[in-house]
Amino acid sequence: MSEKKFIVLLLFSFSLHLNILAQGIYGNILCPEVCLPGRSIAVTLEITKPYDLQSYATFKQELPPGFSAHASNTTDATFVQEGNLLKISWIKLPQGERVSFTYTLKAPANPGKYFRIGGTIVYTSGSNRGVFTLKKKRISTFKPTAQSNNETTNYLLSIPAVSPKKVNCKRSIRFNAARKMYECKLHLTKKEITRYHLCEKIPAGFSLLIMDSGGAEIIEDKRLVQFLWSEYKLQKTATVRYRLIPQKTSFARPVIYGKLSLLKNNQIVNLNVVGN
Repeated sequence: MSEKKFIVLLLFSFSLHLNILAQGIYGNILCPEVCLPGRSIAVTLEITKPYDLQSYATFKQELPPGFSAHASNTTDATFVQEGNLLKISWIKLPQGERVSFTYTLKAPANPGKYFRIGGTIVYTSGSNRGVFTLKKKRISTFKPTAQSNNETTNYLLSIPAVSPKKVNCKRSIRFNAARKMYECKLHLTKKEITRYHLCEKIPAGFSLLIMDSGGAEIIEDKRLVQFLWSEYKLQKTATVRYRLIPQKTSFARPVIYGKLSLLKNNQIVNLNVVGN
């Protein structure tokens, strides 16, 4: 083989290698910007990839000391936590351009003022190996200053006054026969609201599994679950997803009560969540 042909072949091989990696995987972490000590937030790993790329992939994340993680939406992946190392692996990535995985991250009682979470995705594309490092997310922690029963009221009084006509919350419920559980979705539409508070009363006989917090902080207290959006940088819509798992063999449709609270003319207004 002549030197010229060898150089052309080498350049072609190098170009092909770059093209394969250029069509590789990109990742992003979606989560709230605040996590209170001893409480949990939903974290979603979102992967963007070529539609037909169905190779092996592993996501690794170093958890802050004292934190624990629990899988919510596995999407055909294995979920393992070994000490502070979190591993999410796919033997074969699902077909499609987007793959997501949601897990719950619980903070210890004294997590410090803030922490960061990131991670790396290692994958194969043909005979090539690719690595993508995710940008770290900074999450703040703070302890509530109010210790009385008026804590929620004081929080709501800090919300800017808006008209209830500019916000609504709709709930849809469907029964997943394969999993034998109910899947609930709450869709919030807002215009001028920058902070708001959603509370759902979970019926007796069901256990709760939150799939997507919609970027909110989660507070669970017995049969009440609260979603608090305390940051100003919010989209005009938010979607919350959770599952209700029957604790007995009865699959009667659950009746759920929910309230969306906001402030109007210096008074707290409670709006019913529409749909059941």
